[in-house]
Amino acid sequence: MNFIKRYFENRNIAFFIALAVAVAAIITSIVYAALWTDGIRSVGTLILMIVGALAFVGLSAVNARTGAAVMAVCDWVALGLYIYSVYNYVFSRAISGLDFTDPTMRKMIAFAVVMVVLTACSNALAWIPLHKKERIAVSDNTAAKETENGKIG
Repeated sequence: MNFIKRYFENRNIAFFIALAVAVAAIITSIVYAALWTDGIRSVGTLILMIVGALAFVGLSAVNARTGAAVMAVCDWVALGLYIYSVYNYVFSRAISGLDFTDPTMRKMIAFAVVMVVLTACSNALAWIPLHKKERIAVSDNTAAKETENGKIG
């Protein structure tokens, strides 16, 4: 129990947001797999979203920022694969006119929006520190030297 307490005590709010993004990516992947249709099927997208989320969870024990960066790269590649997989479906229907009441088109738009949001969040979190800053206790001798000389040391 102390290990868990020590593990989470030096994490800041950005770490928990990144963890929520990883959970949302896994949930999105599960929904994506459950609603597969012929027009929007991409195994690479599914695998990369799950791998990115699990990589963040696994690497956060060692270095959370590296885990967030791996999740961001996986999300970017997954988004690219998703766009590549729906390209033919969209443009084959664009010639005859896009029907936004089509359930498949609605799914494609919904997944695209969710994946863009997850990719943007994971990319932003890769650049934000995910740990609290350590506070260094200043001893009395250091404080005395700083006031005498105007600087430490």
